[in-house]
Amino acid sequence: MPKSKNGYRVAVVNPQTLVGTELKLLLHDRGVNFAGIRLLDSTGESEGALTDLGDEAAVVNEISDAELEALDVVFFCGDGAKNEQWVAKADSMGFLAIDLSRLSIADSDDTPLVADLNVGPTTRETGVVVAPHPVTVPLALVLDRVRSLSPIEYSTATVIQPASEFDKAGIDELFQQTIQSLNLQPIPTAVFDRQVAFNLFTATAAEPVEARVERELREILGVTTSISLIQGSTFHGHSFSIFLRTTESLDAAAVREAIGRSAAIDTAGESDATTVEAGTKDNVLVGRVKRDDSIPNGLWIWAVCDNLRRSSALNAVLVAEAMFNDFTWAH
Repeated sequence: MPKSKNGYRVAVVNPQTLVGTELKLLLHDRGVNFAGIRLLDSTGESEGALTDLGDEAAVVNEISDAELEALDVVFFCGDGAKNEQWVAKADSMGFLAIDLSRLSIADSDDTPLVADLNVGPTTRETGVVVAPHPVTVPLALVLDRVRSLSPIEYSTATVIQPASEFDKAGIDELFQQTIQSLNLQPIPTAVFDRQVAFNLFTATAAEPVEARVERELREILGVTTSISLIQGSTFHGHSFSIFLRTTESLDAAAVREAIGRSAAIDTAGESDATTVEAGTKDNVLVGRVKRDDSIPNGLWIWAVCDNLRRSSALNAVLVAEAMFNDFTWAH
């Protein structure tokens, strides 16, 4: 039950991050049953900033105990270290924290929640909900559809990561590197430590992310997956080259049909499943599904997904909708 008879009191912490911006748009567009939406800053850098909420101007306020006590659901984005003390207040202050800041996963015993897979109505109104890594969400959705046809013996995925995984700083550095490279000028490397424009390499600090995604997929699906994270030169969107081996022989067309039955996945044409096409889309796009005739029961799947929207902001809102049937009018 919301604290106000007028609906849920919701907040987005650090709304000027890329994921926070998507959350603002989604909460407005999907019609949250709210008594109010607060925009809060935990970094000390955005307090008083003027932004927007739908068609109206809005001001970002400093996060505080007084702000949190009045809230029902709080979406935490941005710097996990700056959010830590506030996420920890969820139970004592009576709000539900949906933590997208990638902090709570390290010490939490809770399974990360993926909408349409492992979340449903609950009587839980406080505490911390763990948001999975954005790589985990599309992989879990695709692998779940394959295992509906046959158990998966093992799977691997090469994941090409966009610059926006480093928020605005990553976007800005890739943009500047692109311009400077074309003009044969020295490039900035503060974020990526090397040239990322027109380049491809093993992502910086890949191993902790790979280990996290592998663990989350085991917890959510019970499937063993090996992840290789590559840094790409795209601005937005993850790309996935997935290989898996099933216990039973599957026809590629049947697999594609099963994947397409998910409300969260669109089976695009092979040439249409690109990061450009996936931008701002609510669904994962799956392109080519191919049998590997050199390995018994082997399959290759190509998929792309908007890392800021479907994998992060939308998953968080859908989790809230699944937990509280009256959270949005769209539900």
